[in-house]
Amino acid sequence: MKIRLACEDDAHRLVRLSAQLGYPATVSQMQQRLKTLLHHEDHAIYVAAIGKEVVGWVHVHRCALAIAPTLALIFALAVDENYRRRAIGRKLVEQIEQWARDKGCHSVLVRSNIIRQDAHGFYQHLGYVNIKQSMVFPKSL
Repeated sequence: MKIRLACEDDAHRLVRLSAQLGYPATVSQMQQRLKTLLHHEDHAIYVAAIGKEVVGWVHVHRCALAIAPTLALIFALAVDENYRRRAIGRKLVEQIEQWARDKGCHSVLVRSNIIRQDAHGFYQHLGYVNIKQSMVFPKSL
């Protein structure tokens, strides 16, 4: 398995993995998102590939905050359901933790839906601590 930065050609596979998390998108939507994010120095998207097949990905964002030291926020982490429990997620998290250190971040923060019990255990196993539960209030513009 190889961890590498994502490229626009990965869009079709990221769409499939995102759908497994419950976040559907079209390939063209993902291509447009990648086109924006891959050139933004405060964002990184890494993929885990076995041969040419992408089996996992993670998106992290460096956040400079007024209320706390700079941190890295994991927006998405997905590992193909057929490849879970093979340390792929752990390797992706280790990669973004190093990226965060290199970017001067003091911590990494991840938010996980309350229904994702397996994910909670995964993050706790890696040393992440649940400090609160939140509500989410989106507003379409």
